[in-house]
Amino acid sequence: MALVLGTRPEIIKSEPIIKAFDKHHEVELIMVYSGQHEDYSMFESFIDEFNVSDKELIKAEPCGDWVDSSVRLSGLQRAIDQIQPDIVLAVGDTYTVAYSALISHQLRIPFCHVEAGLRSFDKNMPEEGNRIVADHLADICLCPTSVSATNLSMEAIPPNRVYVTGNTIVDSCLKYSREAVNSNIIERLGLKANSPTILLTVHRVENTDDPQRLGRIVDAIIGARDFQIIFPVHPRTKDRLKKSGLQYVLSEAPSVTVTPPLGYVDFLKVLIDSNLVLTDSGGIQEEATILGKRCLVLRGSTERPETVISGNCRVIGVENLERAIRRSISDETWPIPKRYGGVIGDGKSGRRIANILIKHLKRGFKHQPKYFDDGYASYRLVKVRGHIPKLTDLRVIGDTSILQVYNENGEPSWPGDVKKLRKGQNLLLLGSPSHMRSYQP
Repeated sequence: MALVLGTRPEIIKSEPIIKAFDKHHEVELIMVYSGQHEDYSMFESFIDEFNVSDKELIKAEPCGDWVDSSVRLSGLQRAIDQIQPDIVLAVGDTYTVAYSALISHQLRIPFCHVEAGLRSFDKNMPEEGNRIVADHLADICLCPTSVSATNLSMEAIPPNRVYVTGNTIVDSCLKYSREAVNSNIIERLGLKANSPTILLTVHRVENTDDPQRLGRIVDAIIGARDFQIIFPVHPRTKDRLKKSGLQYVLSEAPSVTVTPPLGYVDFLKVLIDSNLVLTDSGGIQEEATILGKRCLVLRGSTERPETVISGNCRVIGVENLERAIRRSISDETWPIPKRYGGVIGDGKSGRRIANILIKHLKRGFKHQPKYFDDGYASYRLVKVRGHIPKLTDLRVIGDTSILQVYNENGEPSWPGDVKKLRKGQNLLLLGSPSHMRSYQP
């Protein structure tokens, strides 16, 4: 099995899967470095940090600038072709993930996408395109929640390719947050323990490549003088701050501490000690939710609605950010979130994913097109007329499958979560029209 990695968040979310495969000696797991991270030595330090350096690591030799996707793709393709794995695995929504899916598809190697089904419904985000490509080319889609699985059903991805596993970030965050208790990063940064603290991270293109938006963020945190603000700066963000002159502005702000990227344990310590989190990162939204922190999302939408539904996160963008910061700290209508509500996982996702992959590796993959008896497929919405006490197979008749189950209020559910059908529900079917016409539950 080839696990393709390109960024630190991918390593964080892959670590529980790698550790779970330590108990399955019949499977050889090879890590492949895609080359997405500009500094390979920094990538190696991430590997060492998470104690997975004992695994074989193959470096896809870069053939040019990462922005030139064609040359980067050829380097990663050669690495995967050299390994000839039984399955390729990738985690998240970066270019590494999308390219891994495309390469696997071209080489006719089964592909598994971990963290499948996330949708912000904003195609201006490069990550949204990466998610869509990876999900639609994947042989196995491993979704963190039923919400993300429902998104795939709405895009007609067959439910038999979809599993809900929970998010591996819960496994990693819970494990390393226990170590974070002993971190002295606050003291090493020269800051006061138990002082009002805000954690800020910014790396999305929509914020870093727009000088006005980046300027609004900087102005807002400088204005929040009652807090000590810790700002671990992403390399690309650092470059944009320097080019815009905002780096100097930050250096003159006594309440703002700008640091290089932190190790994961140190980062979790800062997160745990913070009163408020400001971020445009999806992963940090999740970590704030797991650790029970209030979080303002510096974007117009999120692909992780569970973090908003749980009450931890609010999506606010960057307009009027300084006022939003002050209101968030004193807002009595925003209950202090509970630590680890379990809304995105239970801490066992790594083992669950390993078991699913082992099952598929043992029985093999069949790359055969889906033929429909009528020569084509269409959709049909069917109302359930009577109770069906047990739903055991999503293939209901002939070549027809249930894509979605709608309750009496019109709300969709991923069919894998539905154990029985009730009168008044509606089923969205996909299959040959001749079969669907004869099916009436």
